[in-house]
Amino acid sequence: MSVSGESVEIANVKSSSEIRIGRYGVDIENFENFAIKVLQDAVSSKKIIVIDEIGFMQMLSVSFQKIVQDIVADHRIVLGTIPSDSHPEIDKIKYLKEVKIIGLNEFNRDKISGFLVKDILKALDSSIL
Repeated sequence: MSVSGESVEIANVKSSSEIRIGRYGVDIENFENFAIKVLQDAVSSKKIIVIDEIGFMQMLSVSFQKIVQDIVADHRIVLGTIPSDSHPEIDKIKYLKEVKIIGLNEFNRDKISGFLVKDILKALDSSIL
């Protein structure tokens, strides 16, 4: 779902898609038509880009992988979710030098928003952006 409320279904247990993850059929073309446009629009007009999620299904799209890597490498502020489990394409994003990963758990989940706000404000004030 985009911030403006638009959404598209990318996976469904009833899907006849040839690409399957577990029991889900994944519609990569539908995902790319939606997600790439939303991200391109965000890059042209936003300083902070929220991506929920940078996950296993999304990594089936080479176009999505590339645009996320480009956005991060361009020193954009990306607030996103990404699996902690290793995956070759996800790891390429996680280990970009511009990425800061903050693990979320039951002990820090109530305090993390304060830390994120401070980090984001600091990044917005820097000359990088």
